Amino acid sequence: MTSLIGVYNDIYNQTTITQPTGNVGFSLGVGTLLEDMGKEIRFKLSNGDVVVTWRLVKQLTPQSPATIIPSPGNSPNLTVGYIATFVSYGNGTNGGYANNLDDVQVLRLG
Repeated sequence: MTSLIGVYNDIYNQTTITQPTGNVGFSLGVGTLLEDMGKEIRFKLSNGDVVVTWRLVKQLTPQSPATIIPSPGNSPNLTVGYIATFVSYGNGTNGGYANNLDDVQVLRLG
């Protein structure tokens, strides 16, 4: 888990370099629509257990102006990137490894 968290943090740190102000990294507001691009990355332990799955998505909802969604994020329009769609440690856990990894914040429709 320590190595996996290290890689995960390195990936996140690259987004903080690209968007270093305010809420560093890229964020999406509640209600943002994303297009599933059909590719995924699975973070696995050496025994093969999947810890986190990311899906490649394209952001469809602009984050500004704020009238489009009530609390917009800071992601540039049409950003393409990965988002967590599965976590083995459970959503909302505020302890242990989950402090260093993402929760699932998306719902698939269709």
